[in-house]
Amino acid sequence: MCERNRILIADDHALFRCGIPALLTSLPAFDVLEQAAMSEEAISRTADVQSGVVVMVIPRPGAIMSSLGAASLRATCACA
Repeated sequence: MCERNRILIADDHALFRCGIPALLTSLPAFDVLEQAAMSEEAISRTADVQSGVVVMVIPRPGAIMSSLGAASLRATCACA
C-alpha cells in the first residue's frame, strides 16, 4: 500500500476550501489534514500538522494570501 499524501488547503475562498478536500479525500492517496483562510493560519497549521503538501491560492494583488505569507509558509513547511 502506498503512503498517503498529507495535505493542507489554504485559500481565502470558502467554496475552494470545501470543494478541493471533497475531491481529494475521495482518492485513496490523499488525507486533507487542515484548512486555512489566511496566511497566518496556514503558517501556524503547517507547523502543527506537518503536512507534506500545501495547496494554496497563487498570491495576487489584494489577496489575503500574500507573497510574504507564501514565503513564510514555504520556510515553515518541512517539505520545502
